[in-house]
Amino acid sequence: MKLFRFIKKIIKKFISLFTEIRVRKDITLKYEIIAGDFMDSGVVCMDDLLRNKSAGLVIYSAGIGDQIHFELEILAKLSAMGVKADLYAFDPTPKSLQYLKQQELPANFHVYPYAISDTDTILYFALPKSEGWVSGSAEEVKQDSRNFDFENKIEVQGKTIKSIMQELGHTRIDLLKMDIEGSEFKALEAALSAGLDIRQM
Repeated sequence: MKLFRFIKKIIKKFISLFTEIRVRKDITLKYEIIAGDFMDSGVVCMDDLLRNKSAGLVIYSAGIGDQIHFELEILAKLSAMGVKADLYAFDPTPKSLQYLKQQELPANFHVYPYAISDTDTILYFALPKSEGWVSGSAEEVKQDSRNFDFENKIEVQGKTIKSIMQELGHTRIDLLKMDIEGSEFKALEAALSAGLDIRQM
């Protein structure tokens, strides 16, 4: 646990060194650490995010597990600035969906039981046998302390980001956060190949 805290501290320090990037002489982008004290923290360029605030922001977060500190904090920050934003959370794993049902989520926090994928298809998820772990994986990930049950996989609905955007009537995503256990690269490649308007990842 001490090693984990030490590594987290080093990563946080490293990120803080790069929270301001000068793009040109007249443009400086400022980055902000959201939910920095938790595992699901992220770095967001608020300046860029706020450029589209008049239209109302669309935020996608894929792979929720049982950690929603980032999602709640970004919504709270935007609300405090008077910015309308809707967050769409995607996770098909049973423990995650059960966890989300037990939370008092704001009205602009929408939950969908989809796995983000590079194709619209049924996926087979291996779930962790070990207590305390939540997230399953469709990838044949290396066995670790989660002790994945590769023999008894569950069926979940996989959808591309493009299909989800069409279903929800979105023409752009202002912020995309993904932690989907090794499937990020295939899903992103499919999204970028489709020419989707994703402003920040």
